[in-house]
Amino acid sequence: MKQSTIYRLHIGAIILLLLSSPLTLTIYLQLRAKLAQLASSSSMNHLSPPLSSLRQAHPDELIQLLRIQTDALRTLCLSDYSSRELEALIEHNLRHFSLGGYRGEFILVAEVDGVLVAWSALLGSRISAIYVHPQFIRQGIGSQLLRALETQAIHSQFRTLKVAASLTARPFYQCHGYQLIGRSFLLAKDLPIPYLKMKKQLLPPLY
Repeated sequence: MKQSTIYRLHIGAIILLLLSSPLTLTIYLQLRAKLAQLASSSSMNHLSPPLSSLRQAHPDELIQLLRIQTDALRTLCLSDYSSRELEALIEHNLRHFSLGGYRGEFILVAEVDGVLVAWSALLGSRISAIYVHPQFIRQGIGSQLLRALETQAIHSQFRTLKVAASLTARPFYQCHGYQLIGRSFLLAKDLPIPYLKMKKQLLPPLY
């Protein structure tokens, strides 16, 4: 077996172990409690949504990114996807991360009071992820992350930005000027998971 293959399997095993280990679950439960506390305090003052700060992700935050992604999928997408489809997609995403699929991506995280509550990723001219923890949706954090990705794409001279959006995310992207250009499926555990192809013109086209 090649050394690179052994390395990928090793990383995958570590991620699976970390996601299921009691220590990680304890830390995660503490994080969830902190998130609930922040969300509760922000809901008590509707005029003052939490202020989030953006920065690039650190390599050791992989588990937190996966946890936010998993919580968002399981909580926010139930009206558009079956539980079986969501679990297949979550496993697909985990495999993607464990094989180093995030490498080369420009990843931003959003923090509220030092707690990571959302993240986004850009790969070339394609948005590969925007996930907000369910307790912090509809507070402008997703829009803040999207604008930051668009700014980065423009800085890199990409004139068009594309995204493979979930059915759930369609209104969000349409609200920010993205147009539907097609439909397709992602095969996860032999299940066809539907998604939407969308794009936005960031800069005038070259003629």
